[in-house]
Amino acid sequence: MKVLTAGMGADLRRIRVELSSSTDLFFHYSYTAEEGEFAMLPEAQKLLVDFPDFPNSLMRMLTACVVSPSTHLAVLVVSRRSGAKGATRLEFFELSHEVKFAELLSLRFEVTAAEVANKHISYRFNAMKSKLALTEQRLLEINTLVKTKNPALLQHLQRTPTTKK
Repeated sequence: MKVLTAGMGADLRRIRVELSSSTDLFFHYSYTAEEGEFAMLPEAQKLLVDFPDFPNSLMRMLTACVVSPSTHLAVLVVSRRSGAKGATRLEFFELSHEVKFAELLSLRFEVTAAEVANKHISYRFNAMKSKLALTEQRLLEINTLVKTKNPALLQHLQRTPTTKK
């Protein structure tokens, strides 16, 4: 999850929240709000937060879900029905009085446009490719060091494992 802002504090113009998955490259949803659109959210959901404070409030809710999962919960609801209004929502809940969960916030997410998702996938692919290159370079350096210090150990490590029957 990424929370992005255009502007800061009183100069905040836009907030964008992106959801993605490390196991599914094509899972990419986003929520975007500008100050005018946001004005309806507190009224509809009885929020006590102004637009400039919304990113910090959202980050506090996310942190609470990670730090206190027994009392704070974030649920992503995805509907498979095409064209369903509010089909994908991220809902935040808090356990109140150890009896029931109270809904704190519900944000409507959209499937990210294909070109944006493709850029995101390309970025992640290139980042992993760079990380792999650095790891391979480090492994080569370690192999060279082990070869000079203990060649027999390197031969043992590089031997293909045989399966026992």
